[in-house]
Amino acid sequence: MIRYYPYELHTHTIHSDGSMSPTELVATARKQGLSGIALTDHNAVTGVEEAVKACEGKSFNIIPGVEWTTFYGHLTVLGGNTKINYQEVNPSNVLDVIKKVRAEGDIIGIAHPYRIGYPICTGGSNDFNISDYSGITHYEVWSYLSPQKERTNELADREYLRLIEHGNKIACVYGRDFHKVEDGAYAATYLGIDGENNTKNAIEAIKSGRTYISLGLMMEASLKKDGKEYHVGSTVKAGSYLFKLMLLPVVNFCNKYGVSMETLTLEGSALEAPIVRNIATGGYGALIDITPGYFRIKVTGKVEGEQGTLLISTPFYVE
Repeated sequence: MIRYYPYELHTHTIHSDGSMSPTELVATARKQGLSGIALTDHNAVTGVEEAVKACEGKSFNIIPGVEWTTFYGHLTVLGGNTKINYQEVNPSNVLDVIKKVRAEGDIIGIAHPYRIGYPICTGGSNDFNISDYSGITHYEVWSYLSPQKERTNELADREYLRLIEHGNKIACVYGRDFHKVEDGAYAATYLGIDGENNTKNAIEAIKSGRTYISLGLMMEASLKKDGKEYHVGSTVKAGSYLFKLMLLPVVNFCNKYGVSMETLTLEGSALEAPIVRNIATGGYGALIDITPGYFRIKVTGKVEGEQGTLLISTPFYVE
């Protein structure tokens, strides 16, 4: 049975440029209602052991990882298996490196692709000029605190959809780039985990595209046909399906940051036209016809006193 768990997939500690120890980071993330984090210190994995130890006896998971911080962009490598040195990665060999990462059992994604680096020339934006995204598992469509206010996220989302339209199957994720405790609305990447909440199953959820990114909303969504149920990230055949969706607010979060949902949109090339519905009640179900292409779920509404996007899913892919 698939259950969705909120994760933060981009974090830092005092082992790179964060302000918290791994133990403090785990405690803070648990207090904020997360079920797990990926520890992605810059070019360092030395904090992983302490973070894992801090989770002992708690229903909280650590995904070992690292953020390769290069002059050409930042890549998050999750799984804790690869021994590749980030200094070896450059635009001329990045495709070979991606293949090696995957062969070693890890996954690799693009971090904050349109960020301006600080200090200048630290490769904050994605300048690898990757020609083949088949080995990329995840893409930070949102980053920063209050992602609905960050204009570079609009560029990231536009590029993400371009990659999807070209036939790539990539999980959409959020990366707070969590260095310290700051005031502001923070999203989460919800991972659709099959079985126990552990690293193996969390990695598989990302690889399978069972993800959505959300500001204070929990979602259950599926396509059903002939007794079979499909989750976001699934590849299905063209035809008629029962689409079912339920949205539930994370009450304390929504009250604190003024989150209220208003509009549900199903959008993408698999639909003759976008399906737009008022969603204040939190539920929607309908028979929908889908053709080859893709479609995704998007929810908009109010957050922090402004209109914004509250939720984006990885697409359903239609053959």
